[in-house]
Amino acid sequence: MPNWPALRPRAVWQAMEKMRPYHTLLLTTPKEELLASFLPPDANRSLASFIKELSPTVGLNDLSVGMHSQGHCLRLALWLVYNGHAIIAYPVAGNNSYTLAPLSHLWLNPQLLLEFAERFPHLNLAQVLSSFAD
Repeated sequence: MPNWPALRPRAVWQAMEKMRPYHTLLLTTPKEELLASFLPPDANRSLASFIKELSPTVGLNDLSVGMHSQGHCLRLALWLVYNGHAIIAYPVAGNNSYTLAPLSHLWLNPQLLLEFAERFPHLNLAQVLSSFAD
């Protein structure tokens, strides 16, 4: 499980109030691990379907078309955020430019590089990150 700083419930609720249908979710727990180990036994089957369909390039509004209502998708998203399994983000789009934060060297550590290399053996993290820039 990722070593994320503790979240204050108030901060989570404030973030959730700002979530909109054009946002997407970035999972902080791998999909396979989330589906196998973290869903409650009485979880709605639509939550598992929702997790399987999540992608950084697809907004929540687009997900709601293939599933249930937009409100239902937002509730599923909020459950994932509240339980620390996802963060809210804008969808990654090919026509956008992205930059690394000035302090990215603080989190871009050898452990992260090794984890990326294990998950994506044929990709170089520096090249992937630079592909999002101009």
